[in-house]
Amino acid sequence: MGRYTAAETGSNYDEVEIEALLVRADIGATRGVGFPLFIPWTCRRWPVIVAFPEETLTVRKLTEVEEAKALMTEAVEWSVMKWLREKKRVRKTADRANDALDQLSNETKLLWPAELRTAYGALAEDGRDKQADTEIPNAVKQVKRADDEAFRAHIDAEKTFDEAERQLSTRMAREGCRKAIYSWELHEKAIRMAERLIPSQ
Repeated sequence: MGRYTAAETGSNYDEVEIEALLVRADIGATRGVGFPLFIPWTCRRWPVIVAFPEETLTVRKLTEVEEAKALMTEAVEWSVMKWLREKKRVRKTADRANDALDQLSNETKLLWPAELRTAYGALAEDGRDKQADTEIPNAVKQVKRADDEAFRAHIDAEKTFDEAERQLSTRMAREGCRKAIYSWELHEKAIRMAERLIPSQ
């Protein structure tokens, strides 16, 4: 396939330039034959939709994240006294979910080609705005933007929980729960984007 690109038309679509297709046929039970079918350059930008099973586009379920989502959903209905009793467990469970997502995100990027990891590192350097750098693949920029959006949502949830605890406000605590779940969903979305940049074996 062509250059590294990321989805522009939706979460399950990628825009790519196809240079050739591999046509394969099975012969008998154990043998197969394949040959490349080259695409004329005038046709390479035609719209092509390839459907993948939904499970291949989903971040594997992390026990820590699923437990945290369930707890936050339950906590929305808690009283002030229940919050005071359970706040340490809520924070500890949320921290485990964040750590698990961070670890999966890092492990995913380690599977990228070296040039993509270098490009992402350039974007992550403090004091350097590299988003306009044309040498950095657009797909890497999109993953970095998704990571940043998830991180901002995480910080927003943390601040909301801090303020809820300071004010003993169940309303703000419920809002913090919803924001925490939203931040994990954004993080999972960013990981899905990163997974698409792992070279096929």
